Amino acid sequence: MAGKFKITGIGRLFIFLLLFAPIAYIGANFINGENGFDKIKNIFGGPDKMETNVSDADLNTRNEGIIKDLRKENAQLKRKVRDLEAELGR
Repeated sequence: MAGKFKITGIGRLFIFLLLFAPIAYIGANFINGENGFDKIKNIFGGPDKMETNVSDADLNTRNEGIIKDLRKENAQLKRKVRDLEAELGR
């Protein structure tokens, strides 16, 4: 018959820390007036609860600026291609 299962001291320490550390962290955040559960979720890559309220007009304004910059860059690149093709044709 197999003997009784015994855990070592380091095993007890790991189990204690596995249980006690999160409880202590959540408790310390609670004392500081914060939500410890959300902080733990954020540590492990949980979704942020930041909500952004951006109006459609703001998005359109931003998009128009981006489109304008991209069109300018596109025109520069087309000019560069034309110049390089002309250089090759010589």
